[in-house]
Amino acid sequence: MFIKVFVNSKEGTLGNDPELRSIIQHASKNNPRYLFRVWSSNSGGDSTLNTTSAVTPHAFAPDYNTGHNSIFEMKSKWFIKNLIGHFRAQRIPSEFSSWTASPVFAIRVAFHFAERKRPNVHIAIVDTEKLKDTNMILSVLSTEPVFRSHSPDHVEMILDIEYEYLIHGVVDGEAYKAVALTALSECGLSDYFSGMRGDPAPYSNWIGRHRIFKLPGPAMPLSPTEAKSLLNIAGLYGKPSHIPFFVALVCCKLRPGLLTKPDLSEINKIIKLLGGHNQIPDWSASRGVFCNNIYYLKYDDGRQMQIIMRALNYYCLGRGARYRVLDDMELLVGGLSALGVDNSDSFERGRA
Repeated sequence: MFIKVFVNSKEGTLGNDPELRSIIQHASKNNPRYLFRVWSSNSGGDSTLNTTSAVTPHAFAPDYNTGHNSIFEMKSKWFIKNLIGHFRAQRIPSEFSSWTASPVFAIRVAFHFAERKRPNVHIAIVDTEKLKDTNMILSVLSTEPVFRSHSPDHVEMILDIEYEYLIHGVVDGEAYKAVALTALSECGLSDYFSGMRGDPAPYSNWIGRHRIFKLPGPAMPLSPTEAKSLLNIAGLYGKPSHIPFFVALVCCKLRPGLLTKPDLSEINKIIKLLGGHNQIPDWSASRGVFCNNIYYLKYDDGRQMQIIMRALNYYCLGRGARYRVLDDMELLVGGLSALGVDNSDSFERGRA
């Protein structure tokens, strides 16, 4: 039974609160291009909330139906209460779903769910720039100013879950894709990431202990054989989600050469594997790819994702694509060699 929460109808909304509206609008502009979510049939206590078609927060479920069309229609106090209830997993009609920018964290959570016999585990990816305009995205860390000014007792709680992102409303449509862990494992995910499996700790303790900030060394070059295996796994997501999911899988291991001069012939091999220049998404106008301070620097996997997406975009579409000029060429140069492709495998050197 959910907690019924009554809010004064005369209370001001976020849209009418200049301070909160400004914080939320600013925070919503600085999110990674792709986020990940793990769910099972009993996530949220209802198998209809998470499906391969949509992620539906409790407040938007038919049996409750109290969700707001826009986050700015929420009463200011209810917004804060809703966040606190969501973070604490209380029986409250949350208007948000939880996501992460770390593919390593998502995969580890998926394996953990499976090991604890959670049914029908899926890993989802969402393109944050193809969501509906009403799907406001907030990183938990970006809500810190809200809590400092309106609920200071909860600031420490916010800092402890800085890895989490929130999406308001129902997530569905072309931006969203989810694939069953069993299908991914049959294609090789479990074997490839076998080192992420087997942790017996309770879920509440496991999250804090096993967030991975710095990927363990040594840095591993990506061979064409390995790349083909990862592309086969990512292919289950279909177009266009397979390429960003492939990039995410590549970045789950530390790759060498982030600050060395790039070998464009090696990048060419990866592009050929993906189907050629025309198959690389045009990320030129993507804020989540090209703006700095989007990914938390302490997460190697997310940072590598941004670097590699920049590198692929620059190489395939040119620096001036859509008149977007990269303002961080040093990072870009490092990104082009982030894949660290090993020459010892089957492709001939220098051929596109």
